[in-house]
Amino acid sequence: MPVKYRAQAKAAIKGEAFFQTLVSDYSIPHHIMGQKDIGIDYICEWVYGDRPSGILYAVQVKTFSQDNIRPKHEINNPGYNGLERYSIKHDFLDIKEDTLDYWHGLGMPVYLFVIIYP
Repeated sequence: MPVKYRAQAKAAIKGEAFFQTLVSDYSIPHHIMGQKDIGIDYICEWVYGDRPSGILYAVQVKTFSQDNIRPKHEINNPGYNGLERYSIKHDFLDIKEDTLDYWHGLGMPVYLFVIIYP
């Protein structure tokens, strides 16, 4: 019997494609493919003008539908380029201590992108 194409797999594909469109003007995203959903999803390289910079960062992408998650606006944060801060509560966003230790050991910044689609 073939494996089912589940809703979470569809959501992950949508979220990763959206992430790539978000960063492609500023970075070169290298998608890490594997048989299991472990580790990070991307290693990206910042681009300066039309040249790769050699500056790397890692990315983990989590994707949810608006049906099962609602971001809560916290504050407008003038100390960080005016970026707004949101909090998101969801069981799948509980980052384990082992995962944080793994990210710290990578030797590059790791960013968590949470994609919420309609």
